Amino acid sequence: MKLMMDKGLRLLFFALAAVLLIAGAAQAVTPMVDGGLYHSVLLNADGTVWAWGWNGYGELGDGTTTDRLTPVQVSGLTGVVSVAAGFYYSLALKSDGTVWAWGYNYYGQLGDGITTSRYTPVQVSGLTGVVSVAAGGYHSLAVNADGTVWAWGYNVNSQLGDGTMTDRYTPVQVALTTSSSPDLVVSALSGPGSAVRGTTITVNNTVANTRWAAASVISYANLYLSTDTVLDAGDVYLGQRYTPVLLPGASNAKATLVRIPSTVATGNYFIIVQADATNTNAESDEANNTAVAPITITRDVDLTVAATVPSQAIKGVAFNVPNTVSTTGFMTAAPSYVKFYLSADAALDGGDVLLGQRYAGPVTAFAPSTMTKSLTIPAATPAGNYYVIAVADATNTNAETNEGNNAAAYPIRVYKDVDLAVSVLTVPASVVRGTGAATVNTVRNNGTSSSSASYVRFYLSMDTVIDPAHDLYIGQRQIAGLAGGASSGATNNLWIPGYVPTGTYYIGAIADATNTNAETNETNNVTVSGPVTVTQ
Repeated sequence: MKLMMDKGLRLLFFALAAVLLIAGAAQAVTPMVDGGLYHSVLLNADGTVWAWGWNGYGELGDGTTTDRLTPVQVSGLTGVVSVAAGFYYSLALKSDGTVWAWGYNYYGQLGDGITTSRYTPVQVSGLTGVVSVAAGGYHSLAVNADGTVWAWGYNVNSQLGDGTMTDRYTPVQVALTTSSSPDLVVSALSGPGSAVRGTTITVNNTVANTRWAAASVISYANLYLSTDTVLDAGDVYLGQRYTPVLLPGASNAKATLVRIPSTVATGNYFIIVQADATNTNAESDEANNTAVAPITITRDVDLTVAATVPSQAIKGVAFNVPNTVSTTGFMTAAPSYVKFYLSADAALDGGDVLLGQRYAGPVTAFAPSTMTKSLTIPAATPAGNYYVIAVADATNTNAETNEGNNAAAYPIRVYKDVDLAVSVLTVPASVVRGTGAATVNTVRNNGTSSSSASYVRFYLSMDTVIDPAHDLYIGQRQIAGLAGGASSGATNNLWIPGYVPTGTYYIGAIADATNTNAETNETNNVTVSGPVTVTQ
């Protein structure tokens, strides 16, 4: 404080001298020079400003970052009556009482409200009637004609004199006061994002004495649970913690254990910590004692669902899904609903199709809710691979300890009710190789839905096991789409190549050989004829 007061008195002295100078000889400018860290600034008798040296942050004010070995004129400045140089930046006071700055601005020392370095002068925000300026390392000072002192820039050691350690990007008034009061604040606060009511949580909190005037005395910080960010009489007291004597600028961090009452309703709240809650200290600022952190209060309920979903289903035809809703918590879950969706992937989103829901009564760890739900895939659903996603507490009736495990996804293949099979396959008892075998064949759709166009293919095999990878392909025919229960019959003259050895063979026919249709039964597509003797 003594250093701050001494600096203030010196600035005030310079201010009074400047007032006398301006009042007595308004036209005269006294040339002056000041040195920054690696640069220098000169005020000429004509009110212009010149600079030279290192220019990495634009501290020479000529619009570049080029170092200068000889003086260059600072752009756009006339009518200047005083200059000052800091670390990598410069200040100028004009005869109209405004202050201008340029160069390095990481800490806001240029006072224009941002932290962008400037290569030409910008006006310091909000200052008029200034009679004196000074530049520190990374902070700036100005004295107004009314005797007030203003400061801006780096403030980690409270060099701005506003009672804080916060950097300022625009001027703040120096608190020229003889107050010796401490100022206790909660400088840091964190806790869990959620907590189960009736359990104990840890709240990390730090109480600091931000005033560099006096030490605090022993005090207590109180912790509250609130529905908003304002501490009032309706908030729930959770506990308190001891705060020792804090020297100016010192702080005290604690991990405080508090219990969330079991009677608190679930929902969103705030933890409020109040420094010096017993008003033990007469502080310079009594309005900044509290800090808040959000928290969600839940019951000890965690609902999950397990279901048995068939691997395949026919669209438009109902199927059963046994399912169980359970909780791993120790409290009873309120009645809720399980919803079932059809999804193209395993993640639930807004594009999924609701298939149905069922009521799940009160659930406990010892009494899960089990039932079988009948579901139907909409008839318009394209055949293919999907997922049935079951979601416990789909209406968000319960505030749970874990809201991320309510859904379970199960793969399912959706079919039309199409079942293509070769219902008739008649071949001659013998055939001469190098000629055709007149083969009577019929493909029938045993399902109730219409099939897409497909092919039936024929193979010559040495046994009754038809394997397209090894048996001899001898022909095919196209089958138009068949309505449910419809058939397509034809006689195909299947060519038996002349190079086939004589002997006993079999002709196999495969319905939907190109797998064009997703069928309800993919195992009955192959039919094998009786023996065929191939002769010369």
